Amino acid sequence: LGPLLVPTFPSSPNLRSLPLEEYIAHLITHTHLPFSIVPCTLILARNVRKSFLANPKRSKHFVCVFDPHKLWVGLFIAAARALYPSIPNVKNLEYWSEVAEIPMKEIEGVAREYVVLTFQDVYFE
Repeated sequence: LGPLLVPTFPSSPNLRSLPLEEYIAHLITHTHLPFSIVPCTLILARNVRKSFLANPKRSKHFVCVFDPHKLWVGLFIAAARALYPSIPNVKNLEYWSEVAEIPMKEIEGVAREYVVLTFQDVYFE
C-alpha cells in the first residue's frame, strides 16, 4: 500500500513549511487514492491481521476495547510520522489534538493506541 500514500505530483509544495491542517489536507488530496476510508481501512485491517498472525495466542476480543475514532487518529499520526518525520508539526501532539478534536490529556494515549494494537507503525511495503 506504500505507493497509495506517495504524493502524486512531483511539484508538491514543501511539506515542511505547511501547518499541520494544510499538511493533512495535502495528504488527503494528493495521493493515488484519497487518504480516506478505503486505504485507511485496508492499512488498518492489514496491520491488525499482521499483529494477530505475529501473536496467535492474542485474544481477538482485544480489538473491541479500542475507540474507532481514536484508531483512525492513531493511524494518521503513525502515517504522518512514517512518511514525513522531519515536519515539526507531525510530532506536536497539540496540533493533532486540535485537528482531531480530542482533548490534549487523551491525545498521547491515542498516539500510542494504534501502535499498541498493531505492535508497530504503519506498514509501507
